[in-house]
Amino acid sequence: MVPIHDNVIRNFANIEIFDADDNNEEDCLGWITIMEKCHGNLREQLKNDKLGLEERKNIAWKLRAGFRYL
Repeated sequence: MVPIHDNVIRNFANIEIFDADDNNEEDCLGWITIMEKCHGNLREQLKNDKLGLEERKNIAWKLRAGFRYL
């Protein structure tokens, strides 16, 4: 079981894509990763002048915690 952290987006599934004629599934053409939906855009949030210093610091600490977890 993979541990879950609040600051890391969850990965639900990875789907491999094979050519229709590749019956033995030996040559993966690519894959699709299905992840949870993020409600917002960090770049846009940080451009927002309404965020105060404490809110910005909170975002930075959460990013740091997520990166340290990874």
